[in-house]
Amino acid sequence: MTILLPLLPLLAAAQPALEDIRALDVRLSQASLGQSAPIDPRLRLARCPQPPSIEPVQQSGFEITCAQLGWRFRVPLVRGAQRDMASGTQSVLVQRGESVQVVIAGESYSVNYQAVAIEAGQLGDAVRVRFAPGNNILVATVSGRGRVHIAD
Repeated sequence: MTILLPLLPLLAAAQPALEDIRALDVRLSQASLGQSAPIDPRLRLARCPQPPSIEPVQQSGFEITCAQLGWRFRVPLVRGAQRDMASGTQSVLVQRGESVQVVIAGESYSVNYQAVAIEAGQLGDAVRVRFAPGNNILVATVSGRGRVHIAD
């Protein structure tokens, strides 16, 4: 065991940097007007040197690509979103009284909380949310269906 202790910093440094899936999910939600399914948080991808591109795919979903590293994957639209995207309407993504996922994301971190929306909102709207432990109220931006974010 004592032989491995000096090697721990080297082993930690040898692990590749991973793409911030939560931050990528926030970008996707904004690009899709909250109509895409969430990205599976278990996904592990090498960090792209440039921000990955997010492009619509034939009204069926979005393709996320890192051209520099050669990875890409598709994320489908949620049910009923094809109709909203075809008509160009924007629906309410957060309802008053609904439990929402709050994402606080920075350059190299992401924290998730559950809160209750005090007001309804569409994509990009600022809405007030209440956190349960101390009933603190914060303003967050709607980023998807049942999701809001607070930028650092």
